[in-house]
Amino acid sequence: MSPQPATTIPFLRDTPEERATAARELPALEAAVMAARAAGERAALLVALGRLGDVHRVLEEHEPAARCLDEAVALASELRDLASLRVHRLRQAIAFHYRGEHARAEERMRELLAAFAANGEPLLEGFALQHLGKCLAETGRVAEAIRCFERALALREAAGRADLAASSRAAIAAARALPRPA
Repeated sequence: MSPQPATTIPFLRDTPEERATAARELPALEAAVMAARAAGERAALLVALGRLGDVHRVLEEHEPAARCLDEAVALASELRDLASLRVHRLRQAIAFHYRGEHARAEERMRELLAAFAANGEPLLEGFALQHLGKCLAETGRVAEAIRCFERALALREAAGRADLAASSRAAIAAARALPRPA
């Protein structure tokens, strides 16, 4: 069965509070990127670009998000910082999802799941599973999405992260309430 066309599902997206926080953070992050560039502080630039890309994504500013995250991925690669490279590639995948590139997002997230597992990064693996579940739910693949949320929940509970586990439980409950394709 082919997936249904993607539909934005509000519980899967950022909350108004998260968007307000992002809007408040934007000027300081733009300044941090400029300062790191001016000082030639590449490690600081990498961190600031990743966070700025996330803020642009939360604000649904897709092109600036893509520019920041593309630069962060290139810089992490150039610095041979493989852990940061995986994180920024995940940020890119989430941005792909939010701008409607579900197939591209899914492919990247599945690739990263294997890398996170191989590198012993269960929190990042859980984060990728949570976002893969969101992407799958938006394309009508609710049963698969629930399995991703459940796997994320198990990893988050094992890591003792009650805050993240609560997010996974909420996603499971909301996904179970979604209509399923016939």
